[in-house]
Order: sequence, then structure tokens, then C-alpha cells
Amino acid sequence: MLDQEQELRFSKARRGAIAREFAHLNPEQQRAVLATEGPLLLLAGAGSGKTTVLIHRIANLMKYGRGSDSPEVPERVTEDDLRFLEEYAASGAGDRARQEALCRLEPAAPWTILAITFTNKAAGELKERLERMLGPAANDIWASTFHSACVRILRRDIEKLGFSSSFTIYDTDDSLRVVKDCLKDLNIDEKQFPPRSVLGYISRAKDAMKLAEEYLADCEPWKLVKTDPERVKTILNIALQITANLSIVVEPFMPFTAAKLLAMLRLEPLDWERIGATDLVAAGHRIGTPELLFEKIEDDVIQAQLDKLAATKEANLAAESSQNIDPQKDSISFDDFQRMDIRVSTILAAEKVAKTKKLLKLTVDTGIDRREIVSGIAEHYTPEELVGRQVLVLVNLEPRTLKGIESRGMILMGEDAAGKLVLLEPAAPVNSGAVVG
Repeated sequence: MLDQEQELRFSKARRGAIAREFAHLNPEQQRAVLATEGPLLLLAGAGSGKTTVLIHRIANLMKYGRGSDSPEVPERVTEDDLRFLEEYAASGAGDRARQEALCRLEPAAPWTILAITFTNKAAGELKERLERMLGPAANDIWASTFHSACVRILRRDIEKLGFSSSFTIYDTDDSLRVVKDCLKDLNIDEKQFPPRSVLGYISRAKDAMKLAEEYLADCEPWKLVKTDPERVKTILNIALQITANLSIVVEPFMPFTAAKLLAMLRLEPLDWERIGATDLVAAGHRIGTPELLFEKIEDDVIQAQLDKLAATKEANLAAESSQNIDPQKDSISFDDFQRMDIRVSTILAAEKVAKTKKLLKLTVDTGIDRREIVSGIAEHYTPEELVGRQVLVLVNLEPRTLKGIESRGMILMGEDAAGKLVLLEPAAPVNSGAVVG
């Protein structure tokens, strides 16, 4: 196991060893390829090697995972491994298999990588170059256009929505033909409503993610009723068909709401397979009396429910705490207890231990001396919360080295019902060094 300084050297050597594999790239390209943590925006002109960077970055993720851009060091790494990797990064000489094993950190599986382009030509080039670099494994990478990726997802999962996976995607001519058929079925004059214009309006409504209520607001049937009553009939028919479809969609998770919708429409429950149908409410069908689907809940009612939930949670935690108390441990002699030197101590400084989530390094005044203690409380307290607090410390605990820091003592803590660690503190300020016993 390496100490803190050696871990920093290892991370640097690992990045250098991986960078050797991409030495043919220019510095900015290489910088992008080696970046694996978080989002990355790459700005470059045409023909400047964006696809090259994308391909090599995918290769890096699959071969080395987060190795080039992470400070994490596996515990299995030895000082001999560190010396080897530093020599390899400097000269490129050495056992290649060992270098790859030491540099690998959670490599990405090919099917977890999505590489999206805008054209089929670019997607084809991407796939071809990935296969040349990575071999057969490249076939499992999702390298495609937006359209192809979405269709692939739908082909795989659309049956969960009740549709067949053998669906057909209409092109512009197909869509235009359907619009013409709809206009004919509705006895709408194509000269007054040109099919291409109707298709364009539908497309813009889809792009705007327009909801049914927005459709009604835009159409303003209350204004049209005197000038174009036939148009109002069409608008209201569409609104009712959307409402009927909603009764199907919400039924699995809002059954009472679906039942209210059906009651207002005076319809029997509709089959899941009929989602998307435009004839759920037949012509001439008389609907029921409309009513509010959801009543407004006042703020004070919401707050009362939140308070009730909080009280219930607190009561449940208290009940769990009383049921999950650890049994008493084996008895110890009074002499054993006397050997434990517990002192009131004051925390003078606190900071996070690098490359860990749980550890804090605390500098404490024990009254005997000032010392450092490593404590696993970083998920429960921030360093700023701790400075100046008085705590109980077992000062004669045998020292241990954690992440290169010698920890001399233990902060005594309690654990509440929710699993949160809580400092044990004197009820009133006392001098540092006061003996507990």
C-alpha cells in the first residue's frame, strides 16, 4: 500500500504511461482524449481532427477506463509497481501487459458508450474507424445518428407500451398522404387547408411539445363559434379524443382519475391497445357533465400533511432505534476500564483527507499535547462545523497510519436511529485535558 506522496506519483506516472499510447496526437487532442471525468466540450474547425479525437477517446475509455484522469489508486499497487510505471512513462520500455494492467481503472464496456453524429455518412465513418482500431468489440458500441439510436431503442422496448416492434416509420410523402386522407375523411377542403400547410403545423406543434390545453388556447373555439361552427366541432372532437386517450394512459398509476375522466365522457374502460386512436368518442355521443378533475389544495393543508409525515418519520425512527439497540458486550474489569484514558479535547483545525469520502484530519488540543486524529466522519460533519467544538477523545489508543497520516487517538461518537454519527460533547465548556471517568 502506498503513502499519500507515492499515490500522487503513481497517478502522474499512470497518466504519462497512457499518454504514450496517444503520442501521435497534438497536445490539445491528447488532452481531450485523456479527459474521462465529467463533461467535455471540444471546439474545433472542419478537418481539424474531431472524429479522430472522438475515436481515440472511446478507445481510451474502453482500454483504461478512468485511469488517465483519476487520482484513485488501487490498494493492490506496490512500491515496485510505482517504480516500474515511472520508468515506463519515461522511456516506454517494459512489460506492456503489466503496464496495461496497472493503468486500467474501471474500463468501460462497449455497450455503455453512445457516440452520436448527425448524418449516416459520419456514423458509417465512425463505425468503420472504430472497428479498425478496436476490432470486433467496436460492433457493440452505439455509434449512430440520433434517429438510428432512437429507433433502436424503440425496436427493443416499444412492446412494453403495447405496440409492435415491427412498426413502420413514415417519410414526408407517407405523412402527406395520411394528411390528405384525414382531410378527405373530415370533409375539409384541401384548397382552404393545403395538406403541406397542415403537415407543417403538426410538425411545429410537435417541436413545441404542445399539450392539449395549449391546442385549445391557440385555436380559441369560443371566438370561432359564431364565424366557423364546423371548425369548432373539429377542435372539440380532437380535444375529446385526447381526453379519452389520457384515461387509458393514466389508469395504471392514477386509476381514480381515469375513472373520473371516463365518467365525464360516459365511456366504458378502454383497452391499452387503443392508445392513439382518434375514434374513442364516437360522433353523436353525448358526454356527461364536466367537473374539476383535481381540487386545489391550499398551502395550509399541504403544510399540515408535511408536518404529519415528519412526525410519523420521527416516531418510526425512534421505534426502530429502540428495537435495534446492540446487546451488551462482554464484561470488563474495573482495571481494564481504568487503563482507558478519555480526555475532553478541543478541535483546533479540520480538513478533508485527499482522495477519500469519509475521512477528516483533525488537529486537537488534548490538554496533554496537540495531535492529529483521522476520523471517518466526513459524511456527517463539514470541517467548518467542527472547529472549536469540544469532544471526548480516547488518547491512549495505539497510533495508526491512515492515508499517510499518523492518527493518535479516537473521537468518541454516538449513532442515531438514522445511522448519523453524533459527537459526544460535555454539557458545558471545560478545560482541555479534563479526565472522563
